[in-house]
Amino acid sequence: MLELVQQRGKAFAVSRAAVFGISMSTVETYYSRIIEKLKLDGMKALRRYAATFKP
Repeated sequence: MLELVQQRGKAFAVSRAAVFGISMSTVETYYSRIIEKLKLDGMKALRRYAATFKP
């Protein structure tokens, strides 16, 4: 089950890279910087934050 979730997350990052025409490593770097700036615990926390964010 964990492998499936990890593969799905990786597929999402690959699709973001393709949409914006950038490399996968660039997407991962951006995710890392966002997580750091928001002082979150990781990708799961970032997804939770994004789902509940209200501008």
